[in-house]
Formats: sequence, C-alpha cells, structure tokens
Amino acid sequence: ALLLLGARYFNFNFYNRFDLPVEVSLSQKASFMIAREAVKDRPVFGYGPGNFYLAFDKFKPPAVNNSVFWNVRFGNGASELLNLPVNTGLVGLGAMLILIFFAGKAVAAGAKREVSQFGAEVVAAEFSQPSAAGGDFGKAEAGDEQTNLSADIALPSFGNRLSSQSDVGTVPKAERPRAEIELAFGTKGRKDKGDAPKAEGVKDKFNIGTGTGNVGTGTGTLWQTIPALLAGLTLFTLYPLSNIVLLFSFWLILSLVAAALGADQSGRKVMMNNSSWPSILSSLAFVLVLIFGLVGGYALWRKTQGEYYFARAQRMTIDSQAAFEETARLLAGAVNANNNDIRYLNGLGQLILSRIGVELNNRTDQPEVVAARLQQLTQNAVQAANQMTANYKNDTASWTNAGFIYQNLVQLIGGADEAAIAAYREALKRSPYAPEIYVRIGAVYLDRAERNRAALIDARNRRVTVRNEKEVLDLVVGDY
Repeated sequence: ALLLLGARYFNFNFYNRFDLPVEVSLSQKASFMIAREAVKDRPVFGYGPGNFYLAFDKFKPPAVNNSVFWNVRFGNGASELLNLPVNTGLVGLGAMLILIFFAGKAVAAGAKREVSQFGAEVVAAEFSQPSAAGGDFGKAEAGDEQTNLSADIALPSFGNRLSSQSDVGTVPKAERPRAEIELAFGTKGRKDKGDAPKAEGVKDKFNIGTGTGNVGTGTGTLWQTIPALLAGLTLFTLYPLSNIVLLFSFWLILSLVAAALGADQSGRKVMMNNSSWPSILSSLAFVLVLIFGLVGGYALWRKTQGEYYFARAQRMTIDSQAAFEETARLLAGAVNANNNDIRYLNGLGQLILSRIGVELNNRTDQPEVVAARLQQLTQNAVQAANQMTANYKNDTASWTNAGFIYQNLVQLIGGADEAAIAAYREALKRSPYAPEIYVRIGAVYLDRAERNRAALIDARNRRVTVRNEKEVLDLVVGDY
C-alpha cells in the first residue's frame, strides 16, 4: 500500500524514467461527476463493461475543453471504484463491494480467532510449567480435586521461563532454535514428562522463539492477508484496472486472500451423493463453466484473428491498385472476424477515401475506367459509413467518422452534405461538449455555401437563368 501511494503522489527519478509514456487520467472530482450522472441515466446495469468512454462523451465536464485534453476520449475514470457504477451500474458495484466486505469480514474473524487461540495456548503453556522457585507450579496435593494456583506469582517472559528450568532438562541455545513445551494443564498433578496426558482442546506442541508466526494449527497466514487486502483496496480505490498488470495484481490479491481463508477448512467434508444439492449445483456449475469457456475461447480466437488481419493491413504500402485491393481485403477480413472493433471499419473507410483521392487525380487511365472505379469506391465508402452507425450506434466516434466520410463525398454524391450534417448531429447527441464536432458541422455549411455561391456567380457570368435562384440564395444565406 505504501509503494502504491508513493508511486501516485511522489515523483521518483528512476533510471530512464522519462523515456516511458506519460499516463494521464481524469481527476477524482471529474470521475465522480461522470459516475453520478451515468448512474442517473442508467442505474441498473450501466453502459456495459469497457464503455466508460460513452459516458465520458455524454457527461464530459466542460472544463476539459479549456485544457490540452479537449479532444481526448478518456476510457477510464480515476479509480476502479468510480469505473464500476459506469460500466456495470449499481448491480456490479454492489456485487464487488459485497465481495470485498465479506472478504474483510472473514479475514477479521480469522484474525480474531487466532488471537484467542494464541492467548489460550500461551496461558496453558505458562500454567503447565514449574514455578520460578524450582518446584512444580500448580502442583496439586494428594486428594485435591483441582489444581491450586498461587495468586502472588507473576507470569515471567518465555525467555526467562525457559532458561530457568531445571527439572525439564537443559537444551543448549545453539542446538534448539525452537523450544517444545508439553502441555499437561488441567490434570490433578504434574506427571513425568514422558507420560503427561494432553489437555482437551490443546495441541501437542507450541512453537515459540522462531519468528515463524505459527500458532497452534499453523494458520498464522491469515495475518499476512491483511496487508494484501489493504493493497487490493488501495488498487480498487485509487487506480483504474485499465491495464493487464493492475488487473492481474488485483485479482491475484483477492485469490490469495481466498486461499488463506480456506487454508483452515481442510477438515470440512461435503457429501456428494446423487441426490444432494451440492452435487447438482456442482454439475450445473461445471456445465456452465464449460459452455462459457468454449464461447469465450471462440470469441478470443476471432478477436485475435481480427487483430492479425488489421496488423498486416497496417504494414502494407499502398502504391498500386493491387496493393490497395490486398489492404482492403485484409481490413474486410478484420471486420468480418470482429465487428465489435470500430478501428477496423474506420480504417477501411479511410483507405477508401484515400483511394478516391488518388482516382480523382488519375490522368493515366481511361476516363470510363476511372469513373467506374469512383462509383464502386463511393458505394463502398457509403456502405462502410452505414455499417459504422449500425454496429456502434451508441458510440460518438462512429457517427463522427461516418459524417467525415459523407463530408468527403459531397462532390460525388448528391445529398452527401445533408447526410454529413445529420451524422454529426447524432454525434452531438452522444457528446454535447465536443467542440470538434461543431467545427465540422460549420465546415460542411461553409463548403456548401461557397459552392452554391460560386455556382450562382458562374451562372450569372454565363447569363444562364437559374429557376430556383431565390431558394439557392436563401440556402446560401442560411448556411453562412
């Protein structure tokens, strides 16, 4: 916990530290505000795992636009505690808090049990030893029914007690790293060492002086789970589990706590006959784990396949029609493998737009061939834009990218300007404080106004009558 706190709030000048990328996150205040508004909007299940950026787009603090991060989409809050209500709603947050509560409660109960057991065994070990005067401490006279204890004898320390024994036997310190004390507390009198009966509920031997922390049954590891649990809580409350290291560390800590809590349950037995509920539930759990494992494995394979195609497409050098077709094929394969990643469709749309620009400046091939290519490329671009908005209808980026594609097709398709403005306005519904979207809408209006104005001037210069000149003028004035 100290290391985590120090790494967050203090600057350490490690070797080559400045070569590492800077990690920037939202403030606790901004994260709390976004989480609060997200819970109001979708209180039960939230926006879905990994969809914090959707809530950020919708509830982004306006003050962010006054910083250098005005065009950055944050995918996580300042901590996992503030991520959960956004991604999983109150259901996920409550489940995690209940898990942490019961883990802490079990650790506290186990620690309290060990303290009680430690105290009982210490008292039993002390009372079973001879007195400081060399006689048997608590030795009963013949005929007594219970052990007599001297009230005026204080309990000395273990070191003095063990070093002053004469009747138990002397063991050199160098040869005994651990002293073993036979317990015979609760008997009528102390018998010889060899045949001293065990006291009921007390273990045979009690380990002292080695610093191992073993108490009775050796479950002292519960004390070691307290720092681990505190470290897990620190990760949970101060850091977003957005990278694999933090995520693995958090769940590893919880797993260690669970393992330590179950260390003293080895004697518990569960009957697993054919008609018992544990047997039925265990079989059902096994089937569910198998099904979800297979489904998850298939999804992971498709995701990996999409990343493979996308990585190959990024390495391509597009210097010919054949290279363009191969890159488009790889990106299409990435989209078919995993249509949940917006990067693939966005990359395909950008590739098509770049190729349209090349074909517009193509003076080598026949005009008919170029026109056919442009028509096909335009259809592919529109299809990519429509698929973006269909697959990721809640994502601001999908509508923004679609609007950008339509904006670049204004000179090739009638009505592309209206489609671009409509897409940008849909993006504004999901991210009302994104200034770049307003800039793009203004750019579409300005471009349309300039084109219509130039067309009117050209018509007047050529003395061509424009039937709807008044409507065009009104449109130009409105666009300006």
